[in-house]
Amino acid sequence: MKRTRSLPVLALAGILLTGLWCSAAERGSVTARIVTGTGFIHAKQEPGEFTIKPGTKAVNLRYSWQDPKSGQKSDKLGASNIYSVDEAKYVAGPKDTAPTELPAGRYRFVVGGGVGAEGTLGWDIVPAK
Repeated sequence: MKRTRSLPVLALAGILLTGLWCSAAERGSVTARIVTGTGFIHAKQEPGEFTIKPGTKAVNLRYSWQDPKSGQKSDKLGASNIYSVDEAKYVAGPKDTAPTELPAGRYRFVVGGGVGAEGTLGWDIVPAK
């Protein structure tokens, strides 16, 4: 009589895949830009709003910004790019540096520059500990 090992192998594969899926960080991103204003206002900020859910935090913040008219680019997040709607203040790290993580809450991402400038903020979501 021939024994089959496919059932235990399939069960083990399912457990491993479930573990990988559960351990993978959720990712998020938001875009902010400078757009043409109206009347006497030549340009205005168009912020990107986002929420970090309760029980989680955003880590591994990634930032990119470019102003096509000036040709400037940057990957350095500043202390005044992320505004906490809940706390009514800009989010900064130690000594007014860029933050390295964001706790649960509502946020507004803003950039500067001329009309057409655009920035993107990305992050990974992990459980808050």
